[in-house]
Amino acid sequence: MMDKQNFIKTKWDARDWTEDMKRKWQKKMFELGCTWQDECAIVSELGANFYFISEGSRLAYSKGSHTFDAVTYKQCEYSDAFPETEQGQKHDH
Repeated sequence: MMDKQNFIKTKWDARDWTEDMKRKWQKKMFELGCTWQDECAIVSELGANFYFISEGSRLAYSKGSHTFDAVTYKQCEYSDAFPETEQGQKHDH
């Protein structure tokens, strides 16, 4: 079973995600118990290029070309949050 512990200290490259994908991903993280730094769980920051989840299950984002420390954060793919979705079908048709 998937829980937020699976995603602690992870980084997500969302540069190729649609806004719908970003909404779906954020909602999934909120369902698992993650929140933004201010403890809210409202879909926002759809212009972000990167998201990451800290050890405290807090979401953060970057709108720049910020790359995350590979030693500190594990790189995850969109499909890691949605194992039933194949990577090749990540865009809605």
